[in-house]
Formats: sequence, C-alpha cells, structure tokens
Amino acid sequence: MIEVITHAEFVLRLSTFQEHLKAVKHILAQTDKSKIQLQELVHINEPTINPKNRAIECEVNVTVQLTMPEDSKKQKVDEYIEEIVPFLQRHLPNCNRINHTKIIQMKRILEDPNIHEYSVKFD
Repeated sequence: MIEVITHAEFVLRLSTFQEHLKAVKHILAQTDKSKIQLQELVHINEPTINPKNRAIECEVNVTVQLTMPEDSKKQKVDEYIEEIVPFLQRHLPNCNRINHTKIIQMKRILEDPNIHEYSVKFD
C-alpha cells in the first residue's frame, strides 16, 4: 500500500445553496475511511452555479491522507504520483473535478514492522 498525504483543491456538486457547509461536511464524511482520511478541512468557498451544466458547485480545500493499492512491489513510490488525481476522483463522492494537488509526503506501507519504511518528502 502507498500512503500519500496531500493538499487537495476540488469542486463538489451540491444539491442546494442552503447549508452548504453542512452539505460539504456530510459528503466528506461519506468517503471510505480505509482509502481517504480527512486530516484538515482548510476552506470551503460559497457555492456557485456552473454556467455550462447549471450544477451547484462548491470549491473545497482539504488536507487528506490517501491509502492507495500497489500494482507491484518493484515499482518505486514516486511512480504513483500520476495516480493520485484519478484516485481522488474515484473515491470522493460528488466530485466534479480536481483543481490542484500538492503532495506533502509519500511512503510505502510495509507489512513487516521490523523493516524501516522508505519515505519521499516533497516541498
């Protein structure tokens, strides 16, 4: 398993303008905790109407911890960078798009606790 801590800015689709803070927190609470753990809810913008599809959208900025499955143990940790955005889009309910991500830390989770983990930090 690959563990990624990242800042993510994304757009969620809402059903109503009223109580948008409560609605966003409810949507984020629905995520699969074994795959995405919310560490910090940084900011929630006011909802707007998307002129292209008339959907009510809200921009959200969070810090999350992702637990991504590995394809191969031989693959390097930094080769999973390309899979972060698709992983977020798959596992965030009502996510219209991912605007921006910034990786804080990536590491391989090893089953044997006697082996020290290899970690990659990004600034």
